[in-house]
Amino acid sequence: MVLEHFRNALVFSLKRPIIERMKQARYDNNLYGWGIDWMFIAYAFQSNLLVAVDTMVHVTHPVGAGYRTQEAYAQMQTFLGQLSVHEWLQFKVLEQYVNRPL
Repeated sequence: MVLEHFRNALVFSLKRPIIERMKQARYDNNLYGWGIDWMFIAYAFQSNLLVAVDTMVHVTHPVGAGYRTQEAYAQMQTFLGQLSVHEWLQFKVLEQYVNRPL
């Protein structure tokens, strides 16, 4: 399997505050799960916890992934509406870094 064919993230933590933050989120309107990793990362960064992101790995789903990306993106935007102000600011900074041209 070539990783360039999928667009996902692998995120994990052993810190209790991250787990507690993620328990507060509402997932019922986020059927495709987009943005969950961003909430996790934004909270960790704004809490001064260690996060590792490998921007060299680019993963994309092939055509026919089984859902509409526009719908998944819209759900992600709604999901990220749950971020605190500090998490949102951290997300915007990180998003610019991750999406910068290589």
